[in-house]
Amino acid sequence: MKNTLTLVTTLHLAYFCAQLASAVDGSKPNIIVIFTDDQTYRGIGYNNPEVKTPNLDALAAGGLRYTDFYNTARCWPSRAALLTGYYAQQVRRDAFPSIQGGGTRGTRPAWAPLLPVTLKPQGYRSYHSGKWHIDGQALQNGFDHSYIVNDQDRFFSPKNHLEDDRPL
Repeated sequence: MKNTLTLVTTLHLAYFCAQLASAVDGSKPNIIVIFTDDQTYRGIGYNNPEVKTPNLDALAAGGLRYTDFYNTARCWPSRAALLTGYYAQQVRRDAFPSIQGGGTRGTRPAWAPLLPVTLKPQGYRSYHSGKWHIDGQALQNGFDHSYIVNDQDRFFSPKNHLEDDRPL
């Protein structure tokens, strides 16, 4: 339960802060979400003094860092949870045996839009880079621009990649 509240609160807090800052002084905070997989907790960045990443370190030092996220141990359910604010099973991105017909790879419910759809009316622009593995296309889900790499086995010479949902 704690993890559900943490994630939902995180996304709703970002949205609320954007509205509040805009109402108070007309400014909007920058929101940057960096989601990586296939790395350890101390992989790169601010929490590993052995690997220097000055730009990531500066972002972390001057911003809000979230340290509690429920990982599903696979990339696509974790991405769905991060971008919707709900457990992957709730948005039909992961199997959950005790829920009849729920949690399968069906269509994401309309009541669970992705974060860029929620932030766009507030004047935010959203960009995506990397794997997609959610549903639909990135631009259809609120992103203004996207670079998708579907070649997870050819990191340095991708042959199946898209820019703004069009093959390159």
